[in-house]
Amino acid sequence: MGKVARDVADRVGGAGVGRSGVWTLRWVLYSSHAITSLEDAQAITAMYTRRPLIEEYHKALKTGCQVEERQSQTGARLARITGVLSVTAIRLLRMKSVAAIEPQRAPDQVAPTEWVEALYDHRTAESPQYKQRWPEGSWTIQEFLRQLAMLGGFLGRKHDGSPG
Repeated sequence: MGKVARDVADRVGGAGVGRSGVWTLRWVLYSSHAITSLEDAQAITAMYTRRPLIEEYHKALKTGCQVEERQSQTGARLARITGVLSVTAIRLLRMKSVAAIEPQRAPDQVAPTEWVEALYDHRTAESPQYKQRWPEGSWTIQEFLRQLAMLGGFLGRKHDGSPG
């Protein structure tokens, strides 16, 4: 551990050399729930471990589904469109998860065949040369997600990485 990290850890008050001679740092999780037992602490920690997935869901809802762009005039209308788009956001998250684990998987095994065909038809109608590069049925789930993201403004350059 570097000097700066040790200084910060010392100020936090939860750092020091543990029994094994390794620097340790105390981690504090603030919660609005009452914690009176080890089981309570473990339950709160388990809830907190889901936070990255929840944040990815909100990102899919806000950017992938553009729920904020709907400009609903009332809270009830916003709630209804958010309910409908939540299903799409969950589908996007599932496809993204599969693409991360099995990037070569066929997209119609994860997404509805109608989505894959419609997107492919749209992309090939835009550019006849596209069919030469990607013959019908050659997409992977990873390429399907890239093409889908490009509809929403993702540039898809080599150095851009995966969408989402």
